[in-house]
Amino acid sequence: MTEPLADKVINNYHYSCNKEKVNLNLVATELNKTYWIKNYTEIEVAKSIEHCIAFSVFNANKEQIAFARVITDRFTFAYLSDVF
Repeated sequence: MTEPLADKVINNYHYSCNKEKVNLNLVATELNKTYWIKNYTEIEVAKSIEHCIAFSVFNANKEQIAFARVITDRFTFAYLSDVF
C-alpha cells in the first residue's frame, strides 16, 4: 500500500487525503441530498472510503467544505465519485 498524499494549505484552505479527518456526518448529509443516493449513513460513508483515496477540503475554521473520493487500482484506473 502506498503512503497517503501529503496535506497542503493554499490560501487558507487545507487540502487533505487523511481519512481520519473526514466529517462522516457531513458527507452522509450532503450525499443524501443527491438524486443518486438516499439514506446513506456514516457507517456506509466510512466503508465506502476504506479502500479509496478520499479528498477533503477545510476552511480556515477547520470546517470541511468539500469532499470527493477516487476509486482506483493506483496504476491504470481511477474513477471520481461522491463529489460535493
